[in-house]
Amino acid sequence: MKYIKGLDTLRALAVAFVLIGHSRIRLFFTDHGTVADIMQVLMPADMFGVDIFFVLSGFLISSILLHADKGTHPKITVLRNFIVRRTLRIFPVYYMTVLILWIIRYPDIHQYLAWFLTYTSNILCFKTHEWNAFSHTWSLSVEEQFYLIWPWFILFFDKKYFKYLFALFILSGPVSSLISMKIYHGIAPILLPNCFDSFGIGGLYAYCSLSQERMKKFKKGLRFAFPIALCIYLYWKLMAVAGSDGFGDGIFNRTINSILAIWLIDLAINSKSGFWEIPLLNQIGKISYGIYLFHIPVSVIVNSLHISSNLYIIYAIKLPVLLLISYCSYYFFELKVMALKKKFTY
Repeated sequence: MKYIKGLDTLRALAVAFVLIGHSRIRLFFTDHGTVADIMQVLMPADMFGVDIFFVLSGFLISSILLHADKGTHPKITVLRNFIVRRTLRIFPVYYMTVLILWIIRYPDIHQYLAWFLTYTSNILCFKTHEWNAFSHTWSLSVEEQFYLIWPWFILFFDKKYFKYLFALFILSGPVSSLISMKIYHGIAPILLPNCFDSFGIGGLYAYCSLSQERMKKFKKGLRFAFPIALCIYLYWKLMAVAGSDGFGDGIFNRTINSILAIWLIDLAINSKSGFWEIPLLNQIGKISYGIYLFHIPVSVIVNSLHISSNLYIIYAIKLPVLLLISYCSYYFFELKVMALKKKFTY
């Protein structure tokens, strides 16, 4: 599918939400009265940023496969090329990062190496009920697990039943979150089935985009669902500031986030506003995978150097270092590897 600048801008916003959510800046806000409460309500949480990435993946991967399935290649060839192209995009920089962290004896890498090598860190965290120094890769594990199963549905499932397929995935997200959090007392909904609603909503948007009639119905539903989702989201945020949980928060949280995310995706694709084509945001969006992958290791390593106790000085060091590493990784390593993708076209 064609390149859409607005989606890179959305990636930039999503990774910014993650960085803010994973930083101590949020803790700083909690100690500063009414202004802090307002900021906590208005500032999207890190999980919202992650859910934007999930919905984007559902949309983009489904779009790629649906368009590829119209070509001259057999379905099994499309499947093979998809897997190879995803591998070239994701694996090299990820495994290079794991190798470097293993060499420098980064915390938890040696102890849980097998989990990180097999993209199962989400299962590790669910099993141990603990986060670790590289556990932010749980979302990358979920994405990789999604890539292994989703192409089979898109390519080999009868398309006349697609609406039931997407409905099943969307509904199974909160159901599995209920089971994992309430019955198995998981620390968070971080298993693949817990994220099916995000991927399903993204995939449904991709499927509807193939037909004007379907897209018209989808947008009609979105115009109804978006304000409801936004009100529920703000209610939960207010309840969090007040120190209590809103009804359904945690179980339906990802579904609500995903409705807001697909509204943003639709806005980014169709908006004529120049905001979605701001060069700086487009650039950050391009390197957002590296930013997400590196941000916790950079933070841990900089903290271990004990350069300063001043929060602002620390972040004034961390952010430029993170952006520089991510930029160099993308342009001097990732792009060179991705150039091999042209040998595996659809």
